[in-house]
Amino acid sequence: PVSSPIPKDIPKRGEKSRDLLWAAAHLTHRWDRADRRTSWKLGRALRKGREIVFAVFPSVDELGHTFGLASEKPRAALAEIDRLLAEKLGDFEGEILLSADHGLTDTHTHLDLRWIVEERAGTTIAFPVITKRFPEAVVCESGNGMANVYLRGEESWVERPSPERCRELADSLLELDGIDSVALRGEEPHTAELRTRTGMGRVGLTEAGLSQDGPAFAVSFEDATPTDALERSFAERNPDAAFALVSLFASERTGDLLVSASTGYDLRTKAEWPEHHATHGGLHRDHTVVPVLSSSPLPSRALRTLDRSAVTLELAGIPLAEY
Repeated sequence: PVSSPIPKDIPKRGEKSRDLLWAAAHLTHRWDRADRRTSWKLGRALRKGREIVFAVFPSVDELGHTFGLASEKPRAALAEIDRLLAEKLGDFEGEILLSADHGLTDTHTHLDLRWIVEERAGTTIAFPVITKRFPEAVVCESGNGMANVYLRGEESWVERPSPERCRELADSLLELDGIDSVALRGEEPHTAELRTRTGMGRVGLTEAGLSQDGPAFAVSFEDATPTDALERSFAERNPDAAFALVSLFASERTGDLLVSASTGYDLRTKAEWPEHHATHGGLHRDHTVVPVLSSSPLPSRALRTLDRSAVTLELAGIPLAEY
């Protein structure tokens, strides 16, 4: 990786120049300087003959959040990234895979989910106010369009809250404008519930495959392979929900509720600095369907962003089994 804000599991030390530049860009909104550093590092890495080079250009995401898509700043940043890539890759003879990690939508309304949950569940903490004593709930937003909500068990935080308590809070949240869906961990292993205004749906994973059914979904299926599940659900409002929710709730760290904001809303107060004017993180297709450009033909089937890793290894001539 020639640039990454999280130097985890990479075979070199963190880079102070990158960290300082990203911190300065956060304060001054000069993310073009961070892009130029990425471009410089990209050129260096290519000259070293690395088998795979991964480069993050952060400006589109950061300027989108801060100024919104209507400001045209993200589009101008894309044009400048295109120029930088043309400059560095003009005589490059290898393969190129260019993509985004998520969608982004303009935000017109902020919901203070921490305060909303506190009204319904008791004392709630969320960044940056994390010093309240004896909390009953914790709210952790991501991209501001999704949040993990954790509830204290009946006796302590060691145990999970009852399914009934989770469902009651979920249904209460869905009464609010701006809440698109709420997902819950299912009572059976490897299952989840998706609650929406159109009804409730269930997803699950067994040895036979993935399943989804219920009014929350346009199509139902069972015993589907991951590839088939994606193909059959791709046109839905929440594409690939079965795979996504089963995968998320497989982690013990996932919240008791996964709250997804509607397009145009986010889940943090406007007092956040800098105030966010665009949002991502929701389960719906506005945030999960992204473009991918490749110098070599990609598989004709629908792909997950997860598949880009395998495609990249294949283009580099590295067998996935050896990785």
